[in-house]
Amino acid sequence: MFKRKKKDSNSKKDIKAAKQKAKKQSANNSSQSKKKKLTRAEKKELKRKRKEFQNNKPSYKVEGGIGGDRDPRTKNGIRILSFFIIGLFLIVGGIIGGAFGVKGWTDYQKNNTTPLGTSLAFTKTDNAKVNINEVWTDKDRNVTVAKIGYPDSTRDILSNNGTSYKLYMNTKGQSPDAQMAYGILGSEGDGYLFIKGKLKDQPYNIGIKNTVSLTTDSTSRPSTSSSSSSSNNAADENLEVAISSMNKDGSSNSLFGSNKDKDAEKAKDQNDFIKFIINPYSDNTKVYKGSFLTPSGDIDYSKVVSQTSVESAINRIDKQIENREGNLEKLKSSEKEFEKRIKQEKKQKEKEDKKKEKEDKKKDKEDKDKKKDDDKSKEKEKTTKSEQNLEDVQKSIKEEQEGIEALQAKKETFEKADFNEDSFGDMQTKSNIY
Repeated sequence: MFKRKKKDSNSKKDIKAAKQKAKKQSANNSSQSKKKKLTRAEKKELKRKRKEFQNNKPSYKVEGGIGGDRDPRTKNGIRILSFFIIGLFLIVGGIIGGAFGVKGWTDYQKNNTTPLGTSLAFTKTDNAKVNINEVWTDKDRNVTVAKIGYPDSTRDILSNNGTSYKLYMNTKGQSPDAQMAYGILGSEGDGYLFIKGKLKDQPYNIGIKNTVSLTTDSTSRPSTSSSSSSSNNAADENLEVAISSMNKDGSSNSLFGSNKDKDAEKAKDQNDFIKFIINPYSDNTKVYKGSFLTPSGDIDYSKVVSQTSVESAINRIDKQIENREGNLEKLKSSEKEFEKRIKQEKKQKEKEDKKKEKEDKKKDKEDKDKKKDDDKSKEKEKTTKSEQNLEDVQKSIKEEQEGIEALQAKKETFEKADFNEDSFGDMQTKSNIY
């Protein structure tokens, strides 16, 4: 029978060895090729091929990125968004800046003297307005003076006696050792508030309450003095709150209705007052380089008036004198004109009389007498009218001359600056400092 032929194990081993040998040879060839250095020409050629490949490589536009894709609609949206963000920043910055500005202005108003020239209206008396003309203090802040200007229309409805007013002063912290007085300068008609005592660099809220209502009506409004003491005390408390607030009308500038605003409204309904702020160290306060005190420690009223009023008063008087002198020249020219007119009328009358006498000789005596009487009455009427005009002009001339003399006397008084406490009439020396 057939026998199985045994496999040749040596042939398998040979094949395996041949494969391993081939691998080793290929590995040696690759290592030798790696270790082989390129020449300069080969490197240059390789570099050229790489560069050529980069240049010839197709470029693709990348959609998207920081600025978005390149679609026009997307660009428009991004532009709108950018403007919106910038506008939002500007609005927010404006609001913040405005808030700081309002706060700064509010702080300035709270801590500085009320601006000169500010018009203040009494809360109950109609058309009773006064002006903060000037605020002065001396070098050491021992005397502070506020000049309250009274327009002509206000002088007719407000009292010219200092005792007709009540004085209030609100301070921060401890009340100063000070005295207040208020009076009206008779020769000028303006009010003067005197504060004697050393004041600090801080705002002082001042209130002046009018207690007298002048009227020409047969029935006047009820006086507040008839109210009970409890209501008067409540009114005074509300007034003190209103005076201690920021605004000149007594309000506090609160965004929401506060109790102070309610008390201020009650104070305006119950009291007739004005309110302003004085800070002796404010830029609005004028400083006299000397002292407003006499050697004995009293207020030197002449020096105060000299600083606060003399220059402006003299300028005002000079202007009034100039106006009167200009009117006086016109009146004198009119006087000469009327005098010439009267002389001409007399000459004309004489001519007419002579002419009429000749004509009357030819007419009947009776008619002549009648006509003569009529002509005389007409001529007399003409002459009387001219003489009356001349008389009126001469009367006006006399009034202007007397007015100029009075103004010159007043000017001399201011130039001498001879004033004392009596020059301010009945002064109010009581005050409520709290």
